[in-house]
Amino acid sequence: MNTGSAGNALSYLSCVDQGNGQNNCTGTLNTAPVTPNVKASASNYSAGDFLAISTLHAPYSMTEQTTVTLGAGAILNFSATSA
Repeated sequence: MNTGSAGNALSYLSCVDQGNGQNNCTGTLNTAPVTPNVKASASNYSAGDFLAISTLHAPYSMTEQTTVTLGAGAILNFSATSA
């Protein structure tokens, strides 16, 4: 977080859809949402959630669902990875 704001909010999760539906996070192969505190200024946050999948057959899709809300004057740098 470069410039904080009380109006800031961030949530993200990773989803796998065995039916290969694009941009689909309605299935059961989802991580829990990660919601770091992005209200403070000049702060760093690192967190994640993992989901072990024992069987997966092609075709399938992977989606990152990210929701970002920024208050007035806020500046945020965000990075996520799904593998």
